Amino acid sequence: MKALSVIVLGLLLAAGTAQAADDPLTTMAGIVAEMEHFPDDEQKATLAEIAGNEKLDPRLRTIAGAIGNMQHQPAEADREKLQAVLNDPTANVAMKLLAGSVLRFEHQAAEEDAQALAALAQ
Repeated sequence: MKALSVIVLGLLLAAGTAQAADDPLTTMAGIVAEMEHFPDDEQKATLAEIAGNEKLDPRLRTIAGAIGNMQHQPAEADREKLQAVLNDPTANVAMKLLAGSVLRFEHQAAEEDAQALAALAQ
């Protein structure tokens, strides 16, 4: 899995999908990389702002909502939505990395996911 994270990170950088620091995707990546069990109140507010921003890509809004709903793992109702992002051929690599990391979240991000997300958040 660690090799896969390195490959994905390399693809992110090569494809030019690394995001600006104020970008919602990088914000969410940073939250998930450091989060334990569930988002705190400040993170929930940030995620609610992202999820409610109709100017953003609906896939980003879906991911933000799923992170905001997390209690130790993604809510059952959000799993299908996250899987749809993973299955979407038009979703970029960074979106898929984030959606997959959220799907695999179990009390905290898997070590490989946390490393890739932390790099994405920079």
